[in-house]
Amino acid sequence: MDVLLAVCMIIGTLAIASIALMVMRAVSHFETVADEFKKTAEAARTSMAEAERVTRQLLDLTISLEEVVPPLQRSAMRVEELTERATELSNAVLDEVRQPLETTMSLIRGFRAGTRSLVGALSRPRTRRETNGGMRHE
Repeated sequence: MDVLLAVCMIIGTLAIASIALMVMRAVSHFETVADEFKKTAEAARTSMAEAERVTRQLLDLTISLEEVVPPLQRSAMRVEELTERATELSNAVLDEVRQPLETTMSLIRGFRAGTRSLVGALSRPRTRRETNGGMRHE
C-alpha cells in the first residue's frame, strides 16, 4: 500500500505540476493578449484624438462657409440685376438707333442709285441731232 500511495502521490504531483505549467502558459498568453490590447487601446486613443481634430476642422470650415455664402449670394444677385439692366439698356439703345440707321441706309442706297443713274447718263456719248418738228434738215 505504501507503493500505491507513493504512485498516487507521484501522479498527483505530476497533475499539479502540469496544471501549474498550463496556468503559467495561460498567464503568459494572457500577458501577451493584454499587451496587444493595450497597444490597440493606445492606437484607438490616438485615432480618436485625430478624429476629434479633423471633426473640429470640419466644423470650423462649415462655420467659415456659412459666413461666406450669404455675401456670395448677394453678389450673385447683384450681378444678375446688373446683367438684366445692361440687357434692357442695350435693347433700348438698339431700338432707338435701328430706325434712324435704317432710314440713313435707305437714303444712302437711294443716293447711290441716283448717282449711278446720273453718272451713267453723263457718261453716255452724246449724239447731236438737229430736228425741226421731227424732220431732219441737211
